[in-house]
Amino acid sequence: MGCAGLQKPVCLSWLRAVAASLALYLVISPLAQAFDIALFQAELLDAETRSSAPRSVLFVGNSYTAGNWLPNLFEDIAASHPDSMEQYLAARFTRGGAQLPELAKDPKLLTALQEVPWDFVVIQGHSRMALFEHRRSAFRDALNKIRAQIAENETGLVMFATWPRRADHQIYQTPIARTFKPPSSPEGMNKAIETAYRASAGRANAIIAPIGRCWLRVPEAINLYQADGSHPTLGGSYLAALVLFGTITGLSPAKTDYIPEGLSAQAAETLKTVADTCARGGP
Repeated sequence: MGCAGLQKPVCLSWLRAVAASLALYLVISPLAQAFDIALFQAELLDAETRSSAPRSVLFVGNSYTAGNWLPNLFEDIAASHPDSMEQYLAARFTRGGAQLPELAKDPKLLTALQEVPWDFVVIQGHSRMALFEHRRSAFRDALNKIRAQIAENETGLVMFATWPRRADHQIYQTPIARTFKPPSSPEGMNKAIETAYRASAGRANAIIAPIGRCWLRVPEAINLYQADGSHPTLGGSYLAALVLFGTITGLSPAKTDYIPEGLSAQAAETLKTVADTCARGGP
């Protein structure tokens, strides 16, 4: 049936139901593979024209993407934006602690990339991969493999440039390898991540969502980290979703009316302002 002719609240309920069924396939149930992919594809193609169908976004990554249901935050930000004329349907393929090279070999992901006409695929790699040259090359190879799977669909490839670890994290004091000198600060780690992502983006024809850069511009009064100094709080995931929305749509994330439950209006307004200036290249 699709969203054609449905009122916005009803359409959003339908989109979330389809996304939930796809997420069960992508994250939990390999047995549901053929049924869920076929269902998702049929719903997307049911509209009379491609432009009237929901815009589909697949998020690929680890717990940084899965945490706080970031793809759902992205959906809600888009749905509550006054200038967004399109519906966005998000799904995720995530595995805790996973690095992109191992995800890119997963036959379930390759099947999902080939059989669903994604409008955008968002790629989030393990942040430590940017710190080692041999891992950076493996990341580039995995990114190019994913690009090859979606080339025929003219899918937009978006690189989720992750945030650095918190300033008191052990990564800045403890060598990861005998010959490795760790970055000395979050700014140094963010620079390494952005450099690695820029080096990979050109060949894969990808755009970069500068989430780490935006992260560093948030006032310390707003806590973006969980206790481990690595994983995001709800505010951190909301910021990431805002930056991704601005990067993908070109619209100002500051205009969205959506504020997730559990986040104060004041903190949300600050995060929206930071995401708006940062995602669009401001100071």
